[in-house]
Amino acid sequence: MVRILMLNLVLAVSVVGFNSSEAVGQDFNELTLQQLEKQLNAILKTRRDEEKAYIAGIVKMVGEKKIPKKLVLTSFKYVRNKRANSNAPFVYFVQVLRFLGVREKVAIPKFDFSIYNLNPRQAAARKPAG
Repeated sequence: MVRILMLNLVLAVSVVGFNSSEAVGQDFNELTLQQLEKQLNAILKTRRDEEKAYIAGIVKMVGEKKIPKKLVLTSFKYVRNKRANSNAPFVYFVQVLRFLGVREKVAIPKFDFSIYNLNPRQAAARKPAG
């Protein structure tokens, strides 16, 4: 009985703390955006430069308030929970983010999935010089 009461107390305190931090966290500074980008890159297993550039663009749009942070976090949490054992969770993240963007009427940039069909020589030829 005591264990159940302690568990309920811990859960209540953690939920209240989580909700209050979300409410305060609506104003973003550069540090929180960098942390968001690092977390997305790490958990979504971004390997290619194009994937990292896409995540950087999404985070930049979050900072400019063109994309709600809640939309990005919802997509991230869905992929983290439903596709945790995937070798390429980034692909699922892009699809979920675009789906939710359409539903919420938010413009989400497209990602060029054709990069996965190229061999290294073709990929090097497609990169712009400079």
